[in-house]
Amino acid sequence: MVVVVELHMSERVFEIHVKGELSMRLCESFDDAEVTVEHGVTRLRVPCSDASALHGIIERIETLGLELLDVRPSGDTLAT
Repeated sequence: MVVVVELHMSERVFEIHVKGELSMRLCESFDDAEVTVEHGVTRLRVPCSDASALHGIIERIETLGLELLDVRPSGDTLAT
């Protein structure tokens, strides 16, 4: 008898704060994120499956010339 177990990896959700209120056009660069803009700061809530995915988002922020203020895990996970 063979038992197949399907494992679901969960993605951690990170909150990333960027200086400034991003325009709609810049927000579209983060279509994988929930974006909140207020009081001179843009907050991105982004699911990341691993450290490489998180580094990719941070690299995208730097490539766009944005100032990264903070990165922290939100404590939420998403089942994939």
